[in-house]
Amino acid sequence: MATDSLSTLSSSYADEFPVRGAAISTIGSSFGGETVSASDDVAARLDEIQLDLGEGPCWDAARRRTPVLVDDVRDAAERWPLFAAEVGRLPLDAVYAFPLRIAGLDVGVVDLYSTTAGPLPAAVIERIRARTPGTALRVVAHVLSDSGTAASSNVHSRRIIHQATGMILARHGISAEESLLLLRAHAFAQGRPVAEVAEEIVGRRTGFPPPPLEI
Repeated sequence: MATDSLSTLSSSYADEFPVRGAAISTIGSSFGGETVSASDDVAARLDEIQLDLGEGPCWDAARRRTPVLVDDVRDAAERWPLFAAEVGRLPLDAVYAFPLRIAGLDVGVVDLYSTTAGPLPAAVIERIRARTPGTALRVVAHVLSDSGTAASSNVHSRRIIHQATGMILARHGISAEESLLLLRAHAFAQGRPVAEVAEEIVGRRTGFPPPPLEI
């Protein structure tokens, strides 16, 4: 489930926002569907139910690319009958799913739960939305690292990738690390080598990846 580098990513949501727990998954993305971080067993099971059944707030949030807020899970039966039957066995009363996107790439969903039914305050919703691009960036870094999608060892390829990274950095005003992650995510989404996409950016034969806060 969670790796050491991501172990605190979900728990930080539970610490900062008025929810009991959180899980982060790559559900509905090009990275396959799995839970990459969960703050507790209930959050992990909430994600597992949705991954197994193929329905629930997470799936809708990923497809619609907008938050799906279930203020009372007892009202979920008509919308997601299988999900409602399973989640009714868990000690939770509300579920809030927020999509994770970065550079135009669907990364997954952060799933929050509360033991008290009721809506999240509008200000809290906006704070969570503002936080999701950074979370998406961390998840992309984790997934691409595991998949071995890294820069080529070829000197020319490394030079081209470095140049493209610098151009993305200058365009979007972000760090070199974030720029490289955007480049790699952009290439991954297209199913192409990083060096090939980098060469097109340097040669101005293709557009830049969208900025990380474009969600």
